[in-house]
Amino acid sequence: MPADPKLRILVYRAGPLARLGHNHVLVNRAVRGAVSVAERGAAAVFSLDVPVAAFAVDELAARQEEGADFAGEIPQDAKSGTLHNMLSAAVLDAVRISRDQRQWQRHRRRASFQAPRALVASVAFSDRGA
Repeated sequence: MPADPKLRILVYRAGPLARLGHNHVLVNRAVRGAVSVAERGAAAVFSLDVPVAAFAVDELAARQEEGADFAGEIPQDAKSGTLHNMLSAAVLDAVRISRDQRQWQRHRRRASFQAPRALVASVAFSDRGA
Protein backbone atom coordinates (compact mmCIF):
# COMPACT_ATOMS: atom_id res chain seq x y z
CA MET A 1 0.00 0.00 0.00
CA PRO A 2 1.15 3.58 -0.54
CA ALA A 3 2.28 5.49 2.54
CA ASP A 4 -0.94 7.52 2.42
CA PRO A 5 -3.66 5.17 1.13
CA LYS A 6 -6.96 6.81 0.32
CA LEU A 7 -10.26 5.57 -1.04
CA ARG A 8 -12.43 8.25 -2.64
CA ILE A 9 -16.04 7.53 -3.53
CA LEU A 10 -18.20 9.94 -5.51
CA VAL A 11 -21.94 9.69 -4.82
CA TYR A 12 -24.27 11.45 -7.24
CA ARG A 13 -27.78 12.48 -6.26
CA ALA A 14 -30.54 10.55 -7.96
CA GLY A 15 -34.19 9.69 -7.71
CA PRO A 16 -37.32 11.80 -7.32
CA LEU A 17 -35.79 14.01 -4.58
CA ALA A 18 -32.46 14.55 -6.34
CA ARG A 19 -33.10 18.25 -6.85
CA LEU A 20 -33.21 18.71 -3.07
CA GLY A 21 -29.86 17.08 -2.39
CA HIS A 22 -26.23 17.40 -3.42
CA ASN A 23 -23.49 15.10 -4.63
CA HIS A 24 -21.12 13.70 -2.00
CA VAL A 25 -17.39 13.04 -1.84
CA LEU A 26 -16.54 10.30 0.66
CA VAL A 27 -12.88 9.85 1.63
CA ASN A 28 -11.44 7.04 3.71
CA ARG A 29 -7.80 7.30 4.75
CA ALA A 30 -7.87 4.12 6.85
CA VAL A 31 -8.23 1.74 3.90
CA ARG A 32 -5.75 -1.13 3.89
CA GLY A 33 -5.12 -3.88 1.43
CA ALA A 34 -2.71 -6.07 -0.43
CA VAL A 35 -1.92 -7.02 -4.00
CA SER A 36 -0.43 -10.33 -5.00
CA VAL A 37 1.05 -10.07 -8.48
CA ALA A 38 1.52 -13.28 -10.43
CA GLU A 39 3.42 -14.21 -13.60
CA ARG A 40 0.17 -14.05 -15.49
CA GLY A 41 -1.86 -10.92 -14.85
CA ALA A 42 -5.10 -12.89 -14.67
CA ALA A 43 -3.80 -14.70 -11.59
CA ALA A 44 -3.19 -11.48 -9.63
CA VAL A 45 -5.32 -11.08 -6.51
CA PHE A 46 -6.02 -8.12 -4.27
CA SER A 47 -7.89 -7.56 -1.04
CA LEU A 48 -9.26 -4.46 0.67
CA ASP A 49 -10.28 -3.60 4.21
CA VAL A 50 -12.43 -0.47 4.38
CA PRO A 51 -13.48 0.54 7.91
CA VAL A 52 -16.71 2.42 7.25
CA ALA A 53 -16.57 4.46 10.44
CA ALA A 54 -13.43 6.15 9.06
CA PHE A 55 -15.18 7.86 6.13
CA ALA A 56 -15.01 11.66 5.97
CA VAL A 57 -17.97 13.24 4.21
CA ASP A 58 -17.80 16.26 1.90
CA GLU A 59 -14.48 17.76 3.00
CA LEU A 60 -14.12 21.10 1.24
CA ALA A 61 -10.72 20.30 -0.32
CA ALA A 62 -12.01 16.97 -1.67
CA ARG A 63 -15.10 18.64 -3.15
CA GLN A 64 -13.00 21.32 -4.81
CA GLU A 65 -10.73 18.68 -6.37
CA GLU A 66 -13.75 17.03 -8.00
CA GLY A 67 -14.94 20.13 -9.84
CA ALA A 68 -18.29 21.64 -10.78
CA ASP A 69 -20.46 18.63 -9.86
CA PHE A 70 -19.29 19.09 -6.26
CA ALA A 71 -19.25 22.89 -6.06
CA GLY A 72 -19.77 24.70 -2.80
CA GLU A 73 -19.14 24.04 0.85
CA ILE A 74 -21.59 21.79 2.67
CA PRO A 75 -22.78 22.89 6.14
CA GLN A 76 -21.43 20.79 9.04
CA ASP A 77 -24.93 19.69 10.10
CA ALA A 78 -25.58 18.31 6.60
CA LYS A 79 -22.24 16.45 6.61
CA SER A 80 -22.94 15.03 10.07
CA GLY A 81 -26.43 13.95 8.98
CA THR A 82 -25.06 12.19 5.90
CA LEU A 83 -22.45 10.34 7.95
CA HIS A 84 -25.02 9.38 10.59
CA ASN A 85 -27.37 7.98 7.92
CA MET A 86 -24.56 6.20 6.13
CA LEU A 87 -23.38 4.45 9.30
CA SER A 88 -26.92 3.56 10.41
CA ALA A 89 -28.26 0.02 10.70
CA ALA A 90 -30.27 0.55 7.51
CA VAL A 91 -27.17 1.23 5.41
CA LEU A 92 -23.68 0.19 6.62
CA ASP A 93 -24.56 -0.85 10.19
CA ALA A 94 -21.25 0.41 11.59
CA VAL A 95 -22.34 0.06 15.22
CA ARG A 96 -23.43 -3.60 15.16
CA ILE A 97 -20.69 -4.97 12.94
CA SER A 98 -17.26 -4.76 14.51
CA ARG A 99 -14.24 -4.21 12.29
CA ASP A 100 -13.23 -7.85 12.48
CA GLN A 101 -16.70 -8.99 11.43
CA ARG A 102 -17.11 -6.80 8.39
CA GLN A 103 -16.68 -9.64 5.95
CA TRP A 104 -18.70 -7.78 3.35
CA GLN A 105 -16.00 -5.11 3.29
CA ARG A 106 -13.25 -7.53 2.47
CA HIS A 107 -13.19 -8.48 -1.14
CA ARG A 108 -10.78 -10.69 -3.02
CA ARG A 109 -10.96 -10.47 -6.74
CA ARG A 110 -8.96 -11.64 -9.70
CA ALA A 111 -7.41 -8.83 -11.67
CA SER A 112 -5.72 -8.47 -15.00
CA PHE A 113 -2.96 -6.34 -16.43
CA GLN A 114 -4.21 -3.92 -19.06
CA ALA A 115 -0.94 -2.10 -19.62
CA PRO A 116 2.64 -2.52 -18.45
CA ARG A 117 2.78 -2.20 -14.65
CA ALA A 118 -0.92 -1.26 -14.35
CA LEU A 119 -3.28 -3.43 -12.37
CA VAL A 120 -6.91 -3.01 -13.46
CA ALA A 121 -9.73 -4.72 -11.63
CA SER A 122 -13.47 -4.76 -11.73
CA VAL A 123 -14.93 -4.90 -8.24
CA ALA A 124 -18.47 -5.29 -6.99
CA PHE A 125 -19.28 -4.75 -3.32
CA SER A 126 -22.51 -5.49 -1.57
CA ASP A 127 -23.49 -4.27 1.85
CA ARG A 128 -24.93 -6.20 4.76
CA GLY A 129 -24.41 -9.52 2.99
CA ALA A 130 -26.86 -8.67 0.20
